[in-house]
Amino acid sequence: MPPIPLSKLVSGLATLLAILASLTTGHGTPVPPAEPAKPDGAVAHETAAPTSLDPSAPAPAPGLPLPNNAAPNAQDAAPVPAAPPADAAPNLPQVDAGAPVPPAALAPAPASAAAPIPGAPAAAAPAAVPAAPAAPATVKEPTIQEAIIDATNRFRAENGLPPLKPLPELNKVAQDWSDIQMNQDRMYHNPDFGQQYPKGWRRALENVLQNWNTADAEALVAQWANSPGHRANMLNPDITHIGVGVADTAKGKRYATQNFAAY
Repeated sequence: MPPIPLSKLVSGLATLLAILASLTTGHGTPVPPAEPAKPDGAVAHETAAPTSLDPSAPAPAPGLPLPNNAAPNAQDAAPVPAAPPADAAPNLPQVDAGAPVPPAALAPAPASAAAPIPGAPAAAAPAAVPAAPAAPATVKEPTIQEAIIDATNRFRAENGLPPLKPLPELNKVAQDWSDIQMNQDRMYHNPDFGQQYPKGWRRALENVLQNWNTADAEALVAQWANSPGHRANMLNPDITHIGVGVADTAKGKRYATQNFAAY
């Protein structure tokens, strides 16, 4: 075999080196792909953490990094007021000095709904509050005039006579005359009582007395009943109506008048 010329060896070695170089390029460390072209003027930056800025605020200019520790804009969100200390007095409505705050002025805090616990027993419904007992009916105490009329009619019933009917006009005649006796502090009969009665009467009678203001209706009727003439007036079978008046002096004297009429 004839010797290979040196030029051919050099050429073959160069070819071999080229082949080796191509093999190294295809199976060695991967070459990162070329970075895509960026728009003119763009600047590469890292992604910033989101902030709590108002979503309606304008987006940052393209290419400028958004700082992840930016403070919120005071125009976008109102500052949160600091919580009052635990021992601070609540800001209650002011009322007149020394007057208690009405319960209606203190609004109860809204109750927060607790999430149900799985498997836990259901809360019992609140017991119904029993209705407050009805207030007892107030019994109107009879006036001294009414009490004397009742006592007189009981006295007549004990003697087999019908009750007398109270007549407002006779009550006025009797009360006016008791007031006159009280003002004069003197007991005596009304000389004109028959003329002061309503028209149409067939008979007119009168009783007067003086006692102390500790004497009740029963005591006054008993006082008249113990006098024959006054007793006869209360037990007259012809009379049908009665009027009574009572007046007390500042010293405690009590003047009472009975006016009877037959209609």
